Amino acid sequence: RAMRSSSDRAARAAVADLLEVTRRVTLPVSGGGTLWCAEVTPGEMVDWCLSELVEVETELKNASVTLAKQHDFFPETFASKKTHAFAKVSDELGDLLFDVLMLLYVCEREFGPGALDDDGNKKGCFKKERKEIGGGTLA
Repeated sequence: RAMRSSSDRAARAAVADLLEVTRRVTLPVSGGGTLWCAEVTPGEMVDWCLSELVEVETELKNASVTLAKQHDFFPETFASKKTHAFAKVSDELGDLLFDVLMLLYVCEREFGPGALDDDGNKKGCFKKERKEIGGGTLA
């Protein structure tokens, strides 16, 4: 196996933390979960995910505009604007990831175990590898 960079390790740790937080808030209320999470439906979570996708798209467009205008600013000003723009993209991607994980847990609660089992994870990893190995082929 290839050596992972420190940013890979940090990202893995952040995702593991997010999984744990999501697991805790989706516990039954008697077990420390939240009432909102106990009552939200898969359909509502899909709506939240779609809303976050729109926010990701908006921030990506804003970041693109910032990049296109780089010659309109002094280098230091542009660097600050670029950092700010991509921090907003990152924030929205984090929100989207949380909502997708919530959707998985809510589906598991609603439809039974399996959304987060090893078989499902293996299928997702296999699909990702096919896309990478296939030179951009979407399979």
